[in-house]
Amino acid sequence: MSNAENRARRIQDTLENLVNGTPDITGCALVSDDGLIIGSVLKAETDEESVGGMASVLLSLGSRVGTELGLGDLEQVLIRGEKANALMVGAGDGALLLVLMAHKAKLGLVFLDVRRTASELATII
Repeated sequence: MSNAENRARRIQDTLENLVNGTPDITGCALVSDDGLIIGSVLKAETDEESVGGMASVLLSLGSRVGTELGLGDLEQVLIRGEKANALMVGAGDGALLLVLMAHKAKLGLVFLDVRRTASELATII
């Protein structure tokens, strides 16, 4: 197995561990800053290209809002929907972790697991 294949497998395993290890998380994706999917655990009907593009736009908008309002560097973006929630955090230089979760997710547990996973992914990238 080449180094690139090994990295891709480690990324995929890490994403799968997040989804399988946290009951409220329903899917996740590691996305490059320019919106390309690096790895994902998403439902089959999910359009990965659209997910990547939206994550990139969210990162850009969140960063701009943070700058304009003097909030400092962007740490996370949380979207709470009527049916489900999405969380986006940095996962190393040039990548972000997008996590989908149940509407009534225990946010403390999700944040803890996502922070750990993002740190682990940052070491792999």
